[in-house]
Amino acid sequence: MLFTTSYTKLIVLYMKKVYIVTIMLFSVLSCRQTCPCTREYLIANFLNNEKYFSMLIDFYNSHDIVNNKEEQFVFTLNRCKDDVDIDIIPYIIDDKKKQISLSNIRANFERCKNILSIYNINIRKSDIASVINCLKSINCRMVRNTNYYSGQIEFIPYQNECKIYHSYIYHKKEISPDIIKFTGKPISSSHLGMHFTLSNESML
Repeated sequence: MLFTTSYTKLIVLYMKKVYIVTIMLFSVLSCRQTCPCTREYLIANFLNNEKYFSMLIDFYNSHDIVNNKEEQFVFTLNRCKDDVDIDIIPYIIDDKKKQISLSNIRANFERCKNILSIYNINIRKSDIASVINCLKSINCRMVRNTNYYSGQIEFIPYQNECKIYHSYIYHKKEISPDIIKFTGKPISSSHLGMHFTLSNESML
């Protein structure tokens, strides 16, 4: 009986060690996966999560944000990834137009909703929940409309300690040869992928 008890304790101790090692390996691999730097990784991320990219595009289009020529609307996941911050940035900042920053939209929904309504953006709590879920699903920290070309949305992935930073850019209009010259060919041959390029955000 004593032998059986000791043997059982050894088995339990061994299983605990195996469990701990497994968790450590998983953590290491997870850290590597959350800091993608290569175009190959980011293209695979797009292909695996197209529906979430599409949902964010639909959100920007439904509120006509993508065509806004006056302000840039930036939705950024907070540090806990359970809410989003919104920055409203005029393309031309002056005394009459200044940047507005709204923190933790879901937690301060009514106040933020009233401010956004000034810009004819009428959001619901379900919209914010969807934006949070989509950004987490596509491994991006930020989505924003841009004025690089006509009708664009830019998605900024999580990329820590990378020498070259990439961003996904959605082009509402067909990707023209002059765009390809600067940003490369469409990210894939799918209906949505033909409107996306993967661009260099900056180089160190």
